[in-house]
Amino acid sequence: MQKNRFLLLVLAAVCSNVIAAQEKLSLSEAVKIAVQNSYDIRLVENTAAVAKNNNTYGVAGALPTVSSTVNNNNTQTTINQTFPDPSRNTTRSGVEGTTINGSLNVSMILFNGFRVAATKDRLESIEKQTAASLQNQMLNTSSIVMQQYYNVVRQEAFLKTILKSIEASEQRVAIVKTRQQVGVANQADVLQSNIDLNALLQAKENQLLIIDQAKADLYNSMVVPANSNYTLDQIITVDQNIKMAEVEAKMKDHPLLQSAQQLVNVNQFIEKETRATMYPTLRATTGYNYNSNKNGAGFILLNESYGPFIGVNLALPIYNGGASKRAYNNAKIATMIAVALQGIK
Repeated sequence: MQKNRFLLLVLAAVCSNVIAAQEKLSLSEAVKIAVQNSYDIRLVENTAAVAKNNNTYGVAGALPTVSSTVNNNNTQTTINQTFPDPSRNTTRSGVEGTTINGSLNVSMILFNGFRVAATKDRLESIEKQTAASLQNQMLNTSSIVMQQYYNVVRQEAFLKTILKSIEASEQRVAIVKTRQQVGVANQADVLQSNIDLNALLQAKENQLLIIDQAKADLYNSMVVPANSNYTLDQIITVDQNIKMAEVEAKMKDHPLLQSAQQLVNVNQFIEKETRATMYPTLRATTGYNYNSNKNGAGFILLNESYGPFIGVNLALPIYNGGASKRAYNNAKIATMIAVALQGIK
């Protein structure tokens, strides 16, 4: 008696561990886990972060550039100087000299065919396009997880139907055997009932494999270990108030369409940037120079010059073999391809 109680306690402990290991997983939790773990979403997030980081006036070239250089050269030379007055003749070896050059340069584009403005607009469109792509990827991931979640629920519901059919078939086998014993049924009826039962048992095994594959697909989309053991909700919720007109209205704001439109805008701004290379570029420069040349002997022992400077540089594109024109035509073709692929008229 005590041995039986001990076995019951062990069995209860094992069952409790199995139940505890099966974590309850709702649809919203599955989508949340997938969004957090998805490698595709992480890649698009990184791309969107880079695009946001690049969307600045500095990257577009609208801000001035500041640079500084310093050079220090030390020399040791031999001097042999001859003058009309022999008393001034100089012959020395190992004469040390020091030359120091330093400059602070500031340069800013004043005009380059509005290329800076086009570049800034392109960077902003890229940021919007990557943000829309991120939203679209999140929607795609959520959609896949929802489909696979409900597929598992559907396959498990079908398994229950098969189990009910097995119970009915087992009862049928028992009834046929009883009827055979009383002489109402023959051996053929018994064999047929057993064949039907075996077919259902085989269907059960096949359905278990289908469920395992469906769960593996779900866990793979959620990026969780393949040996995870979740218990899914067995109720499929259907929104009965969905209207086609509302769906079509929301489709206009779909991230995929927004991404497509921003991609077209990016190509249009590339056209403007390429065309701007055909215009003159006006650049203003200013800064401060310092030069010092110190010698141990010779005509000049110390020579220093320093002071600010300011200037304007104008670059005129005259001829480059038609490369700028071809690049502009290629940009127009890329824009037409983007419009055609996205179906935007």
